[in-house]
Amino acid sequence: MTLRSAPLAISILALLAGCSSLPDRQILVDRSSDLLSRSGEVISSQTQRLSELTAGKSSQREAEVEALFDQPYIDPLTRYLDQHEDDRRYARYLDKVAAERERRCAEIAQQYRSRAATAENLSRYRRGYLLSCPDDVSAFAERVEQARSVERQANQTARQAEPEAASEVPLDEAVSRRQVNNCYLYFTIRNLQRARDNCKQPATAGDAKAQHHMASLTRSEQNFASARQWAQRSAQQGYAPGQLLYAELLQNAQGGDRDAESALQWLQAAAAQGLPAAQYAAGRAWQQGLGTTPDQARSRSFWQQAAEQGHVDAQLALAESLLDNPGTQTGAARSWLTRAARQGSTRAQMRLAECYAQGLDGSADPEQAYIWYSLALLGGESAAQAPAEQLATQLNSEQLVSAQSRIRADHSQMPR
Repeated sequence: MTLRSAPLAISILALLAGCSSLPDRQILVDRSSDLLSRSGEVISSQTQRLSELTAGKSSQREAEVEALFDQPYIDPLTRYLDQHEDDRRYARYLDKVAAERERRCAEIAQQYRSRAATAENLSRYRRGYLLSCPDDVSAFAERVEQARSVERQANQTARQAEPEAASEVPLDEAVSRRQVNNCYLYFTIRNLQRARDNCKQPATAGDAKAQHHMASLTRSEQNFASARQWAQRSAQQGYAPGQLLYAELLQNAQGGDRDAESALQWLQAAAAQGLPAAQYAAGRAWQQGLGTTPDQARSRSFWQQAAEQGHVDAQLALAESLLDNPGTQTGAARSWLTRAARQGSTRAQMRLAECYAQGLDGSADPEQAYIWYSLALLGGESAAQAPAEQLATQLNSEQLVSAQSRIRADHSQMPR
């Protein structure tokens, strides 16, 4: 959607740019409506405002970049780049943001060069900067491994003088431990080739997490037979993500025959360990009758477990299941949709808006419907524009002012 796509878009963009006055309701209807003739002056004012926004440093995008640079953190820069990387309208700003990110990563890397190469410092570095500065974190991790290697060599030299003590530690244990750490790191930062190089030996030696990583890597290479073998080994050791992955391969007949019953058993085993993705998948299996007889009550039970942990798809599925059952419409569906919508899910925002517009799971509320359609539109859901404009005609000026204040506040708090 471009800045010129519709009066509603102009109104919302002006709102989010921090204009001192809020637009009149007529700006939010179609240019061809009868209301347009009574709002020409306001449209002219908004057009002037839009022109100012798109010129020089007063533009919305310039303001966004300046705000990014004013705050001290790096991850917001990365999220901005990820969000707009395919939008040519942002092309001129992306290089500036990328350069600023690199500069900040370099500053942090310089700080860590003077810090001791310890596991504690590596953990702190990963927690704070893995998303935006993965190469620098990886370099520090290699420093930590080198320091450990030096320490192990010194210890081994000391043990050689005491053969009985030396025999207590297998000679390949140090290599395995190093590769395990590298396996976890490179898989986390999605350096897939290095992850594969470092995960195979620990996986072969029996590390369940490395086996899961090998299963995921080989599945991405379409080598389903290998993926199924690695996932089965991980699952049999009780590693929940391995159990989930193995169940998915069994359900989809990847790497062997389909076995929906066994898949459900593995999903439930992973769900029992509290893995939200497995709880969601187990709910789907019970809903669709995959490996069992359909049971909506059991599917909702699994979805609720995942939903309570913030799993958006489970919150949506649980809400839809409640909406499909008239006897359960007590406001719970709207509550779950609201939780998902506040996490930035435009699907949840659209569905919640429909509930308010149509009076599902509660009474109709055009103002709330307008708010959630507008937030979905700002999140990139173009289908929200028409119903938002139509609802705007049902609100008086006071309601529009109140709604737009909510839109501005809620949009600023949405995950980016």
